[in-house]
Amino acid sequence: MIDPSQQVHLINAMESAQRIQTDDIRAGGTANLLEELLAMLEGYLQEHYLFMELNQPEDPYHTENRVFMSPAGERPLWAANRVSGEAIWIGGYSELPFFLQRRLRDGHLEDPEASPEDHVFLSGVAVPVFAPAVGPDEKSENKESGLLYVVSAFQSDRDDLLRLANRLSRFVTSSWRQRQQMHSLVHTDTLTGIRNRSYFDNQFVLELERAKRSNSQLVLVMGDIDHFKVINDNYGHQIGDTALQTVARELLNALRRIDIVCRIGGEEFALILPDTSLDDARDVVSRIQGRIADLRLSVPEVTEPVRMTISFGGVTYPDCGDIPEELYRKADKMLYLSKEKGRNRCHFWNPEGDPILSLPNSS
Repeated sequence: MIDPSQQVHLINAMESAQRIQTDDIRAGGTANLLEELLAMLEGYLQEHYLFMELNQPEDPYHTENRVFMSPAGERPLWAANRVSGEAIWIGGYSELPFFLQRRLRDGHLEDPEASPEDHVFLSGVAVPVFAPAVGPDEKSENKESGLLYVVSAFQSDRDDLLRLANRLSRFVTSSWRQRQQMHSLVHTDTLTGIRNRSYFDNQFVLELERAKRSNSQLVLVMGDIDHFKVINDNYGHQIGDTALQTVARELLNALRRIDIVCRIGGEEFALILPDTSLDDARDVVSRIQGRIADLRLSVPEVTEPVRMTISFGGVTYPDCGDIPEELYRKADKMLYLSKEKGRNRCHFWNPEGDPILSLPNSS
């Protein structure tokens, strides 16, 4: 029978896990989720410290605490020979990544004149954590995303510590998967299956910050299906929905994996193109417009198929500004200029003069 103190302990753990799963879903952020999970778990483990080393860099707003990424020169020697999926028993303080050595020394060492291992390290393991699958076609379930470090302040049995670390790893992966599923539901447009306005509002800020930190270019393009109301009025909303789904699919197919496509309302779309120059963006937009102009939608009991075009407006970072709201406003203004000038075209904001016109590729 569980005594009252253990029951309270269990309830607290369940409440903490539930809060982490549901709190601030819209913000996303893998590293921040992992930080919360590790902090919560560490609170219920006596004299164990948890850290996670990611294989890939995370969002620019993440401040390293328990989740980190080691530069190549700061990895322990065993990291070069370790096989993916292999768990590692850590036999000494010097075998920890430099980040962990600093964190344990700065965050947990009570006596500054004592050696670090006197207070914070007697046993340690590193076990793989696998990125959860993000869709039915993805093969990421077996893709190692990082290492979970479990460091004990007392001498632990190797098998016991490995069992604990593996259970913690499975819990982290399960919680990560649930957050991804909830995040996807919140940020997915149900009609087209692409990202929605909520996702765009968060992600554009993050992508702009990444571009600033990496000193790279970024392009924002706003698009709007021409005469969409006519399609709805003449052929019905079902054909209108088909038109939206078809355009969304064409946008996805025309772009790279790192590019982002969002439906931000009605027949309006937004494209975020990281590490893209103005010339490259013009080529992409012209190609998309040519592909959409070549589409034909069949309508029951209508002889002539439905044809579509799309207008765009775009801005570039850093040339056109560095504030998200300012860039969005300028791109939107360029979109409406394209509408006014005859549709089926794109204008890019030009800080040095007249807007730059791009026309669709002819088939």
